[in-house]
Amino acid sequence: MKLYYSDASPYARVVRMLWRALEVTGMEEEAINPFSQDRALRSANPLGKLPCLICEEGALYDSSVILRYLDEHFGQGRFFAPLRGRWALERDNALLQGLLDAAVALRVEETRQQEGSRSAFWSERHGQTLSQGLAQLEPEHWPESGLLSFKLIALLEYLDFRHPHIDWRAGQPQLLQWLTQQNGSLISATRPR
Repeated sequence: MKLYYSDASPYARVVRMLWRALEVTGMEEEAINPFSQDRALRSANPLGKLPCLICEEGALYDSSVILRYLDEHFGQGRFFAPLRGRWALERDNALLQGLLDAAVALRVEETRQQEGSRSAFWSERHGQTLSQGLAQLEPEHWPESGLLSFKLIALLEYLDFRHPHIDWRAGQPQLLQWLTQQNGSLISATRPR
């Protein structure tokens, strides 16, 4: 199997963390610039988006599809099992996915500034979504590992990487404390550079 990914993509990072947590061997990772119109990626994934997994079933794209595939084939469903029938966890999963989407969309708006087409409305809206969503995430405690933890790590470190002007650390001290306790090779090996 082969995973096309971008080092900066928080979606790909969640896939890469799960991949390592499942200790799947024989995986190949190829970093691709998502804006380069890479021929191999485009032939596998007509959307041209990352991540994209090449496996026995062909090309799988969208991180949620890849995560479910990896968990079903290599994790016996243990990463998605805690969400089934637990609507608060499903809600938190959706919230984290939406916050990842908002963080990436805000980054896209910031890159448009150089072109003179940045939307102040959408920048403000994405920033507000992040602020309100992070406030809702301020937990009593978060699990030590699992899918939601992977998404939360990817989100918080993506904010540090791409949005250092968003001072989430001051507003969410419990999240900061939780993040500082997270370590291990699957986190450090997938951290954006």
